[in-house]
Amino acid sequence: MPKRIITGHNAAGRSVIKINDDGAHGLNNLSELWITDTVPADNRGKHDTTGRPVTLGPPDGSVRFRYFRVAPESAAAAMDPDERRELVAERFAAMDAADALVDTTRHPAMHKTRTVDYIILLSGNVTMLLDDDEVDLEPFDVVVQRGTNHAWVNHGEQEALLIAVLIDAKAVIGVQWVWLYRVNAGCEGIPWHIVCVAALGRCADNRWQKVAQSPRDSA
Repeated sequence: MPKRIITGHNAAGRSVIKINDDGAHGLNNLSELWITDTVPADNRGKHDTTGRPVTLGPPDGSVRFRYFRVAPESAAAAMDPDERRELVAERFAAMDAADALVDTTRHPAMHKTRTVDYIILLSGNVTMLLDDDEVDLEPFDVVVQRGTNHAWVNHGEQEALLIAVLIDAKAVIGVQWVWLYRVNAGCEGIPWHIVCVAALGRCADNRWQKVAQSPRDSA
């Protein structure tokens, strides 16, 4: 893994290198590089911000900067489908992101986070799967992931390496969520604006809130 250089200031206000290492702190396929807890950022801190439990998405109002790796699909070819889904679920739970697995119809690792992600493929080849689309990526292709359900699939023989900036964002509640709310709550006759307000989580009925809930925390 390439080394990580973090700059800062000394007591005289002069620019210096504060951290020079391999950025090895991580979990599963993630390697954390830096976490900015607030925007605008506070550059006065002296400590490594990655020294905390790894989560898939950033804390509220914050930003995560990381590497992540995608293993070839061939590595799981012999695995039973149910066993693979269970393994994926365990890994997402370990990143405090069990609720990110909202629809795994296309792939067991399809997930959705409340973020906007800036992603660059550095090496290898991957396919980005979406609900109704997919695209093959080559090194240095760029993806702006805007809170969409997705998965990274590596059909090659070598591990793929990507770098990502994950920024906290507002939850995406689309027409499909509102339709589910109307059908499941039995309120087809309620005007749309009232249904939309409830779908945003302002209804006191916990069952209705759960139907409209958007997952909190990816790459």
